[in-house]
Amino acid sequence: MKNIKNIIFDFDGVLIKNTKILLETHRKTLGPFSEENFRKLFNGNTAEELEKHKIKNMNLFWDEWKKILENWIIDQETLNFLKNNKKNNFIISSNKEYILNKILENSNIENLFLDVLGSETHKLKTKKFILLKEKFNLNFKETVFITDSLGDLKEASEFPELKTIGVTWGVHCRKNLKKGIPDFISDSWDEIKKILN
Repeated sequence: MKNIKNIIFDFDGVLIKNTKILLETHRKTLGPFSEENFRKLFNGNTAEELEKHKIKNMNLFWDEWKKILENWIIDQETLNFLKNNKKNNFIISSNKEYILNKILENSNIENLFLDVLGSETHKLKTKKFILLKEKFNLNFKETVFITDSLGDLKEASEFPELKTIGVTWGVHCRKNLKKGIPDFISDSWDEIKKILN
């Protein structure tokens, strides 16, 4: 994948490996989710999927999620990739921006990202792609989006020039990611490094 200048990262399940604890937190605060039904939430936009389930105690979830993540530090392998990466980096996430920024600060890498857009900005990642494109004059032909979910790949597909990489260490397996037709599917940061160089 040549001429990539910009990387847009999803956060949960990509930059931090927290899928198991996310499932446990859903069960603790939102109800008795099976693992299958939990993973199905990410087949579309998660905020919209939760609305379909008529979930009412999202504040309870966010309070618990903040407690869990406020001291989180990104793992060394991911940090090595980010620190050695010479692209323009951005984050778009369904997580809260104060949580995202706190983890970046804990990991001493807040200066590696030009912008961080979470759920406070908009619930749809399609809108966040547009905001980044307009704010930074991004050329999507020179931009790749890295995510762990089919729902994100569906949203990214609305921008045909935007390249995509699905990662298998998050919420969705290779088989499910393939349904979103990413340009690549990767099992490791080393593979992504090779894809980008």
